[in-house]
Amino acid sequence: SLSLINIPLTVALGVMALYWFSVIIGAIDINALDVDFDGNIDGDGSVDMDVDSGSFLKGILQFFNVGEIPIMAVFSIFILSLWAIAINLNHFFNPESYVLPAMALLIPNILISSIVTKVCNYPLRKLFNALNRQDSLDQSSIIGETCIVTTSEVNTSSGQAEIRREGGP
Repeated sequence: SLSLINIPLTVALGVMALYWFSVIIGAIDINALDVDFDGNIDGDGSVDMDVDSGSFLKGILQFFNVGEIPIMAVFSIFILSLWAIAINLNHFFNPESYVLPAMALLIPNILISSIVTKVCNYPLRKLFNALNRQDSLDQSSIIGETCIVTTSEVNTSSGQAEIRREGGP
C-alpha cells in the first residue's frame, strides 16, 4: 500500500510522465515549461525573475545545472529518484506506513535524490551544451549576411529573404 507521503510523489510522477509523453509525440516542445533566470545563468524559455549573485536560489539552480539543462529534465530526474527512494525507504524502514516516520524519511530522501539528480545531470549537461552551441552558431552566422528578398514587401512584421550558405539550407 502507498503511504500518505508517497501519494503526492506518485501524482508528480504521473504528471511528469504525461509531460514526457507529450514531448515524445510532439504535442509540446521540450523547452515549453523551461525557465530563464536573469543573472549569470543562461538557458531557454522565459520567466522574468531576478536572482542576486549570492542568493541561495542561484546556488541551488547552479548545483543542478539549470540553464544548461532544461528545468523539466532536472525536475523529472529529481521526482523519479525521489519517488523510487521513497518507495524503498518506506518499504524497509516504515513497513507499517505511519505518517510521522514517512515524513522523517523525507529529509534524507531529498538529500539522496539531490545527489542522484546531480550525478544523472552530468552527461545531460554535455549533451545540451553541444545542442545549444550548435543552435547559437546557426543563428549568429546569418547576422550581417547579404540576402535576396523573395517577397514583394519587407517590413518589421513580415517579409522573407534567402541567404546562400555552404552546406546548409
